[in-house]
Formats: sequence, structure tokens, C-alpha cells
Amino acid sequence: MVPHEQLLVQRYRDKPFVLLGVNIDENRGAALKMIAARGISWRNWRAGGEGNPIQERWPVAFLPTSYVIDANGVIRHTGVSGVHLENGVEALLAEAESKR
Repeated sequence: MVPHEQLLVQRYRDKPFVLLGVNIDENRGAALKMIAARGISWRNWRAGGEGNPIQERWPVAFLPTSYVIDANGVIRHTGVSGVHLENGVEALLAEAESKR
């Protein structure tokens, strides 16, 4: 998903869009190495391995899992990728634009 995420970050850089990454790797060094190796430039944090508080609150059945969250913090789409992810982001951007 990283190449697609990079395209989204590039495409929506001038829009009210933010991509956040959460890494559940036990090893901080491994997480940082992966971020550097894949050229991930968006904000990321390491939640700290299996059973961490983020994973307990946001049950994740598989990795990677994506959530599309609106400006009010409401989850609008879960587990989407590819064109479905783009459609979800586009729909929220259109909503935000219509409220201006």
C-alpha cells in the first residue's frame, strides 16, 4: 500500500487531507528502518507491539488496515484500499468543500 499512499499524499497535499501511520512492530529500530526504506514521509507513530492500547481500542483484523475518518472524527470507511480508498477520500473532500 505504501506506493499508493505516497500518491495520495502527493495528490492531496494542498487539500484538508492527512495520512497517519501506526506501526505495531515490537522493535522501534525495525519500525524506523522500515519507514526509511519505504520512503514514508507522512506522520507515523509506533504503538508498541501486539496488545497495545491503540490496537485494543481499534480492533485490527489484518495489516495493513485503513480507516477514513472525517473532520469530526467519525470513521466513514474501514479496510478500504485502492480505488475504494480514493473514492472515500474524494467524497469527504467534496463534503468539506460544499460546507465552505
